[in-house]
Formats: sequence, C-alpha cells, structure tokens
Amino acid sequence: RTLRVVVNYAGNATDFCTYRMNWFNPPNHIGALVEEGRRDAERVCQLLCEARLTTDVVDDIKKFAFEKTALNATLCPICALTGMTMGEAMADPDTRKLVVEILKEARAVGERQGWTFQNSLDDWIRYLEAGGPHKPSLAVDMEAGRATEIYYMNGKICEHGRRLGVPTPYNDAMFWTVLGKERKMRGQLVGGGK
Repeated sequence: RTLRVVVNYAGNATDFCTYRMNWFNPPNHIGALVEEGRRDAERVCQLLCEARLTTDVVDDIKKFAFEKTALNATLCPICALTGMTMGEAMADPDTRKLVVEILKEARAVGERQGWTFQNSLDDWIRYLEAGGPHKPSLAVDMEAGRATEIYYMNGKICEHGRRLGVPTPYNDAMFWTVLGKERKMRGQLVGGGK
C-alpha cells in the first residue's frame, strides 16, 4: 500500500542533530493511492498528529500535491535565480508580481484538471509570506551545484498546461531559466558559450 503525504512544514539543520522549524502551516495532508490503504493513512495521520504535526486524511491527495507543487513553483525558482530568501522575494514588488502570475497559471491548470481549491489565491500568497528568512530546497541545491527538482515543479505545471490547453508562459520562463543555469553550472552550455 502506498501513501502520499503533502507536508506544509519547513525547517533546516542548524547543527548536528539540531533543527530549526521555520514554519508549520497546518494541516499536512495524507492520502492512500488505493482505497485499501485508507486505514494505513489514518494510522500515520494519528502518529503525525500525536507529534503535533496536524494532518488530515484526504480522498484526493493528488489535488493537494498539485496545490503544493503550485506553491513551490513560485519561490523555489525565484530564490534559486536571485539568491533571495522567501521573505525577501515576497517583500520585493517585482518578484512578488512574478509569484502572483506563476500562481495564476498553475491555478488555471489545476482548475482545468477539474479541481476546486479550498484556498483562494490570496490564501496562497499568505502561505508564501510565512516563509520568512528561509531559502527553499531548490535554491539550496542550486547553490551547492546539485541538480534541482525543477522538472517536478514548473516542468510538470507546463506539461499539464500543454496537455490541457492552458498557456503557462511564466512557468515556462522559470523552468527554462533554471535549466539554463543548471547547464551553466555543469559547464554544458551548447553553442560554444562558456
């Protein structure tokens, strides 16, 4: 049985075996991919709640996973490309505008998929504002010279947008720019550019 969890928690290591919680925006969501796994999802949910990580069992985990992907598709690439923290990116008027446009596109893709989101666009913005002085994982990976997960964020939104006939120019731009920066870091630029 396979379960999927959408976590609304962020923190980072401050020392060996020491972590700082940057924020927790409850609830987390857990769902079974097949009906037979629901009892397992309920048990894991109970354990997470006992650890004070409020979690709900949901029927359509894919909708919540898409919503989390939409949120990650904003500040992850923006912070990776600018070096800003989440708080800095949300405070800057230009990067904030970019966040809003990326979210609008992602939301349109999700709605075309048939999902109705409980949280409004303004709720999503407030969620992102809570990030504060935190750098998202994609930015940390890029700073360390590691491959990023851009294919699974903006790349998937673009892919679904194309399949559903929803234009995603802002997500396309984030996707292509992060890929270009990754190639530059690996010394794999095409056409002689070094």
